[in-house]
Amino acid sequence: MVVEVGMGNGADIVAAYTDYTARYLHHTGAGVIWERPDPSLDAEIEALLKAGQAVANVIGPWEQARPPRRKLIISA
Repeated sequence: MVVEVGMGNGADIVAAYTDYTARYLHHTGAGVIWERPDPSLDAEIEALLKAGQAVANVIGPWEQARPPRRKLIISA
């Protein structure tokens, strides 16, 4: 599950995976890589995966050109 939020000069991106690893990339270039050293974020990752799947079930896949900046993109 990937959530991308367009910012004025880039995008903030959160990616969560079913193995409970995750990535956060800030539009400035900073980031966090979570390789699941412990289960402390499992509940949050599970909630993000479930929410993303619920949205994907309703809206289906995006099949058009990439939206302009400052739009939200969800990939599941």
